Amino acid sequence: LEQNRIARRNWIAEISHELRTPVAILQGEIEAIEDGIRAFDITSLKSLQAETTRLSRLIQDLHDLSLSDLGALEYQMSSMCMEELIKERIISIEAQRLETGISIDLIATTGRTKILGDTQRLGQLINNLLQNSLRYTEPNGKVIVELNQLDNQLQIRWFDSGPGLT
Repeated sequence: LEQNRIARRNWIAEISHELRTPVAILQGEIEAIEDGIRAFDITSLKSLQAETTRLSRLIQDLHDLSLSDLGALEYQMSSMCMEELIKERIISIEAQRLETGISIDLIATTGRTKILGDTQRLGQLINNLLQNSLRYTEPNGKVIVELNQLDNQLQIRWFDSGPGLT
């Protein structure tokens, strides 16, 4: 229980930090537009939209967590291919990956094995792992995702070239 309490406290501190960042960016950009330092054009509008989208996603994550704590989180289970989901999520972060120079390799020995799962929730998990990999792997580093089938279980193993979390 103590480990759960510590993990929750750390997670809340992390979320608080994550929420402050887009709010600070929004405030700064809006002030710059108001002061005439930055023009209000399509580029600034897209930047503001990206930050509000990020903020909305974080707020939804908090909501989902509270539902999970209450045991009220709903799952939409369906037949899905985890390999395809991981490939899609890797493609979705391609621009960020190119900025960091990090290579991401998916090694799958499962073929197109179908599982019963919630595509949205599992996609969130993969997104979080990918974002953490981009954030905490050294530039020009390497991430390897292994997908293996062991009996009736699907195993996902995640490796990076470091330096790792401190």
